[in-house]
Amino acid sequence: MPRFADWTIDAGISLESSNIAVRGGAQASQQLAFIKPSVAVAWKPSDQLSIRGALRREAGQLDFHDFAASAELGADRTLGGNPALQPDTSTRLSLDVDYRVGNDVAVSFEMFHEWRQDVSEPIVLPSGDFGVGNAGDARVWGASLRASRSLPFGLRADARAVWQDASYRDAISGSVRATPSTSRRASTTLGTGVP
Repeated sequence: MPRFADWTIDAGISLESSNIAVRGGAQASQQLAFIKPSVAVAWKPSDQLSIRGALRREAGQLDFHDFAASAELGADRTLGGNPALQPDTSTRLSLDVDYRVGNDVAVSFEMFHEWRQDVSEPIVLPSGDFGVGNAGDARVWGASLRASRSLPFGLRADARAVWQDASYRDAISGSVRATPSTSRRASTTLGTGVP
């Protein structure tokens, strides 16, 4: 039977506010405000095992060069500014499991799912210029596994495997398609130190 002392709950909320203005040929300004709540629940049923689940909301940062128009005279290229550009936002749900046997063996597993809104992508702007705009929504999900073991002579062996995939909803057509962000990686290392 789990005890209340084995559980930890952390919750918080933050507010991010900013004002962006453009002066020149196309004058525009935006007042942006985002509320970013987060909550995490951790359970440690034993000295060897800990489990943590978390849910948090994040807001991306705008690059001013995407907000304002620019020109590269040497390359004879103009990038249109997008004063209506919004920061991308995301909600991330994750589960982490960590298992240790003394100082010799450590195994950690993570799985996550992200819901991203207003993803920034290169698009053709309403002005007809090429620039960066909010192109749609996306989902990203994946998992990682890492194992580490102490060896004689102060050595440590590490192994890691990562898998990630995503899908994207086009804001114009409404269609959902897979993205080229699918990745599968595995690696092993041998060195000194602690995990």
